[in-house]
This record gives sequence, C-alpha cells and structure tokens, in this order.
Amino acid sequence: MPAWLIVVVVVLGAIAALNLAAFAVDRRGRRSEAAWRRTLPDSVRRRMESGPPRDGGVDTPPWVAQAERRRRETDPDHRMRLLVAELVEIGLSRGFLTRTGKDRRTREIGAELHRMGGKRRMVRAHDDVQAVLGRGPDRELELAWDGIGDWLG
Repeated sequence: MPAWLIVVVVVLGAIAALNLAAFAVDRRGRRSEAAWRRTLPDSVRRRMESGPPRDGGVDTPPWVAQAERRRRETDPDHRMRLLVAELVEIGLSRGFLTRTGKDRRTREIGAELHRMGGKRRMVRAHDDVQAVLGRGPDRELELAWDGIGDWLG
C-alpha cells in the first residue's frame, strides 16, 4: 500500500474523530443548559421565555395596551415574579451581603414582599431564589432579610 494513501486515511480518521468530539461537547452543553432551565422556578422560567412585554402594537388600540399595563402593575403575582428576578440578578452580580452590611435593595425588596403578603410571600420568594442560586446565596438572603416582619435570619 502506498505511503500517501496511509497518510490520507490517518488524516481523514483524525478529522472524523475531531468532529465527533466537537459534536459530543456541543450536545453536552445543550443538555446541561436544558437541565439548568429545568431547575428554575416556574415564575422565573416563564419570565425568561415570554420575551419582551407586549406594549401595544399596530393592531392593539392604545387603551387596551394601557389597561394591560395597569393590570400587570397591580397584579401581585406579576410584581412578585419581577422582584424574584431582581433578587436573582442581585445574588448573581453583587450578592445579598456587602462588606459594610446588608444590601439596601435586597432589604427594600424583602420589605415590599412582606407588605404584599407577609412572611408567606417572603418564603415563596426565598424558595424561588434558592432553586436558582443554591444553598450558599440563599443563606445570605436569609441574613439580609433578618428583622423584616417576622423573618429571623
């Protein structure tokens, strides 16, 4: 068998092996992203998948868009989803505790959740944050909310 033919077969085998490896890595990455999305609470997943809020378009009269916007602003579940999403962003970016103490915005969100539904609403938000961020940051959230209403960190 000629040497050049052996070289061609070896090179083609190496290219095929690299393509298989790249396919496996890409497939594993997509699988892990799907698994990550399954761990998100329903409220956060719906917000991520819903896209931008419908703000009225060519077919929607302005008074309908305004009524929908007013309904979203006054709906407590919608407001809670927005607050949980903001807590997740805070937890991922800067954390719930700072060097000097507790994050001010985290405490404001906790107080607003307490006004909306007491400790029960705060526990629901805490559980959603824990489902996304895990056990470490959720403990920080507990400490940051210490003293808001009945909450004991």
